Amino acid sequence: MEDKEEQTEYGASPFGLECLWWIYRLFGRCVLRFFAQVIGLTIWLFSAKVRRNSPRLAKILAFTRSLADKVIVMANGRKFPPVVFDDHPDTQEFDHLVRNKKGVFILFSHIGTIEVLSVLKGIDQAFHAWTEFSRTGVFNAFYFKHANRERLQIHPIEEFGPETVFWAGDALDRGEGLIMAGDRGIGRKQTVIVEGRELHFPIGAFRFAHLLEHPIFFCACLEQKDGSYQAFLRRLPTDNKEMVNAFAQYYVQLANAYPDQVFQWQKES
Repeated sequence: MEDKEEQTEYGASPFGLECLWWIYRLFGRCVLRFFAQVIGLTIWLFSAKVRRNSPRLAKILAFTRSLADKVIVMANGRKFPPVVFDDHPDTQEFDHLVRNKKGVFILFSHIGTIEVLSVLKGIDQAFHAWTEFSRTGVFNAFYFKHANRERLQIHPIEEFGPETVFWAGDALDRGEGLIMAGDRGIGRKQTVIVEGRELHFPIGAFRFAHLLEHPIFFCACLEQKDGSYQAFLRRLPTDNKEMVNAFAQYYVQLANAYPDQVFQWQKES
């Protein structure tokens, strides 16, 4: 039986997602994001657990807006949320590698990252994302019903095994992209202290990225005031320890710059 403490789909239901999808199809993105914020506000007001984990209402509203945009991207909506790359040589390198079908491994910062794929217009190779189906079963069911799987393919991390390494290596050699969360996941965690903050990152994703010997990038997709997103990408070192430390540095840098963005759903210890 699923542990309720591990459930993160607060307020989500198959019926609710279908209603939101039809709202989007009938009225567009702005109305969808408004309804998502209403849902977020309701959850925050009536869930003591959510308020304890995220006392800032603005963070919950940003979270639900990003989920609304994630629905649009996952279900291959008629108009994707606007996303722009940040102006940095590492981001330009990422864009060059992807457009030239050089496989890349993306370690992302939880919410708002799938949207980065929508900016890669003219790209025909697939991206593969692993997620914990026990946490996000409602959203995954929605994806499997609506998505264009030639663009983005979601895989259950619970079925991850030795054969996955060989399969993933072949996918990278074909020029496809692999996506895993760097700030949450199952397995043993490594502790990193940045600016006096103690952060814990699952080391399995970092070891997997190191093993596959392809370019590795930190990624976060950050909502801007006008409702667009900016994709922040930085090349990571291949050494496991250095990779985790660099990920942590970028993570804290962006968390400080964007205090209302969600970098981890659970309250950090």
